[in-house]
Amino acid sequence: MGRNMIAGVVAAAAAGWLSLTYAREAMTRAPAPTAPSSPSAQGQPAPVDIVEGRDGWLYPGWDYLVDERPAETASAIEQIVKMAEAARARGSRVIVLLIPNKARVHHDRLPEDRAAWTAQYADGFEQMAVRLRDRGIEVETVWPQFSPRDAHWTGEAGEAAARQLATRLAAFQRSKGPKLPVPRWVEERRLGDLAALAKSRGDLRWSEDVFQRRDYVQPIPGKPTVEVVGNSFIDTYYGFPQELSRQLHVAVEHRVSYSGQGPWRAMRDYLANGEPRAAVIWQIQETSVSSFTPGALP
Repeated sequence: MGRNMIAGVVAAAAAGWLSLTYAREAMTRAPAPTAPSSPSAQGQPAPVDIVEGRDGWLYPGWDYLVDERPAETASAIEQIVKMAEAARARGSRVIVLLIPNKARVHHDRLPEDRAAWTAQYADGFEQMAVRLRDRGIEVETVWPQFSPRDAHWTGEAGEAAARQLATRLAAFQRSKGPKLPVPRWVEERRLGDLAALAKSRGDLRWSEDVFQRRDYVQPIPGKPTVEVVGNSFIDTYYGFPQELSRQLHVAVEHRVSYSGQGPWRAMRDYLANGEPRAAVIWQIQETSVSSFTPGALP
């Protein structure tokens, strides 16, 4: 069996584990469903951990909007500034990659009560980015396509985000560097992580979906120029680090810590143990901000 085939088999086997692990761990580490710290909670839907939307869509109920939790969001912004400045002190250019919650991107598939609730907070995500920029933090926002019954972006969306970031990192591109080939898309059938979580609790209504991922390719050798840190969104399963490497023609390292708390843990680990890179992309999901608890970094 060839190396690419072995890698493909391993990736396929890991997909189900990755999905269910992320869903369970994110739900465990998210705050218990409670009323938001926003002054007005009128019309807030009842808290649940899996939201059943329209047309068979599922949403993670632990994905609070930053607008709902202003105190947690303010604390998270202070932590982002602190850790980004620590990385910059090591000589790295730091770009924070902000990903909105699935409910904010695909609000049209939410149940009516949650769609109305989400509409009250249409501007909070971009306002958070402005607040970080006002503090001197370089920020890139993306609005990716999510899978219907999964809490993650699609492989196509992960690659599109990488291409978007690459335009900001043009100074690090090696025009004559090694070029990473574009591998074929591989289709696989599996339960999305939210459907898998529902099934683990006895809800058998959900069928498998078709997911696309890139086949394995040998990474560019040598010392990494860029390091990407975050949670499962930047796992190689979704193609982000490989596409960034392909666009820049440089080696790209990735440091993943699974769960909603993953971005904090991954950056903490990078600062404590990682080798300084020319550039660091810090991927942070909105729910990692809205669920932040000061002093509770694992």
